[in-house]
Amino acid sequence: MLMLPADVLPNATNHYTIAMWVKPTSFAHSKFGTNLINKRDTGIGWPNNNWGAFWVIIWPETYNSAGMKILDDNIVSYTKFNPQYPSLDVTFNGNGNRHEVPNLMCCTDGNRSESESYGLGVGLWSHIVISYDGSYQRIYFNGKLTGQFYESFADYSNYASECPIYIGGSNVYHAGFNGVIDDVQVWYRALSDAEVIESMAGYEGKEIPEDLMGYWTFEN
Repeated sequence: MLMLPADVLPNATNHYTIAMWVKPTSFAHSKFGTNLINKRDTGIGWPNNNWGAFWVIIWPETYNSAGMKILDDNIVSYTKFNPQYPSLDVTFNGNGNRHEVPNLMCCTDGNRSESESYGLGVGLWSHIVISYDGSYQRIYFNGKLTGQFYESFADYSNYASECPIYIGGSNVYHAGFNGVIDDVQVWYRALSDAEVIESMAGYEGKEIPEDLMGYWTFEN
């Protein structure tokens, strides 16, 4: 598990991007999948201590009661804290609880829209980006925008102390990520589609952009 300090992304920040390369070595999903990214204060009450300000989860292949596949294997979804709306607009297998199901409006699965799905593969590098611009949250897979969703800003700092970002660690109902991460970036704004593609190449040996507030290359 990698823990990024709380001051890298204060709770009240309403414009941000997090980008990274990931390479899984195996999957052992728990009840609600596997943690990839999670910003949370563990000292407050349930469920906000377990899910936090936002959470990015890897989900296993799922079938409904009729035997129809409704989620492809190891897709990634991005969900934000919003106590005013505990249920997501789109339900999953009859459940809309944002703490228990993938956010089908902001994920890498294509079953709902009858489009291509993008899942993480064991031993394969993939680039994951999440962003929020104060109104829309977005997720990218290898530079491709695969989901976006309108989500009003809910200030997690009204409920919690400043808290770190966890990458890969386990918590209740979520397994920990098994694998390797690289080139982790935290920005204080939502990147454009073109900037997301540029970020995939990294900035080592280049001029660091002004709004890139945290950058970990793991080279030293």
